[in-house]
Amino acid sequence: MSYASFWKRMAAYLIDGFIYKLITFVISFAFGLALGISGAPDIIASLVGIIISVVVWVIYYNVSESSSWQATIGKKMLGLKVTDLNGQRISFWRAIGRNLGKIVSAILLCIGYLMCLWTEKRQCLHDQMAACLVLDETPNEKQGCAVAVIVVWILGVIFMVGLLTAIALPQYTRAIERARMTEAYANLQEAAAARRLYRNSHQLSATNWDQLEVSFRCTVQNNPRICVGQTFTYELTPNAITASRTGEENKYTLSIESDGAMRCDTQSEWIRSLCKHFPTR
Repeated sequence: MSYASFWKRMAAYLIDGFIYKLITFVISFAFGLALGISGAPDIIASLVGIIISVVVWVIYYNVSESSSWQATIGKKMLGLKVTDLNGQRISFWRAIGRNLGKIVSAILLCIGYLMCLWTEKRQCLHDQMAACLVLDETPNEKQGCAVAVIVVWILGVIFMVGLLTAIALPQYTRAIERARMTEAYANLQEAAAARRLYRNSHQLSATNWDQLEVSFRCTVQNNPRICVGQTFTYELTPNAITASRTGEENKYTLSIESDGAMRCDTQSEWIRSLCKHFPTR
């Protein structure tokens, strides 16, 4: 048996880390976008993100290392595989134990990872804890290739993360804000309809929120004309109902006037572009 060198293991570790983070990012982005559009609370989105990270970790590292491959994608690319002390395939639960043992290797100032530089069978601490080996099926290849792979993948990670952030994050922000704007728009329409009913019944326009029957969530505090929601503050004025965005750098105000016309006031160009999706003026 030929034991895997530190450099090949490090290269495989970087490759796997990149693939794992990329998969997690893509899935989390999709779920986060759906939850944001649906208006789910931030704590739900955070919980879903944690669950996704754990599920991807279990499948990517533990299922793959206990499968017939006996390796993750990074290890497979470099000709490495994880085995027991007899060179046999390990079980799923042993793979779990080995990968959880990496936490111990890391918190000891990463000394647990460096142990494969001087141990007889080139085992890291987590390998010893799980009674595992990492074997090299291509021991005659130059280890300089592994170092080159490390450099290439580090540069690739930096490039891809920057590219994905530059492309995806603004679109994600816009989609979330558009969903919130849609919610505020629907709330204004509901409040306007309730105000019309009140005027038809009482021959005057409602001036306080307790005069209207509306179902959207906001709380009337000291001023009966102002109702504060999670992301918008709604206000009844004699000639309009307004929804002002709160807690954001790019503030804006939506309003529905007495004649039913909608208006969007903002100093932000990209918010103004979102307003174009609604029948405003």
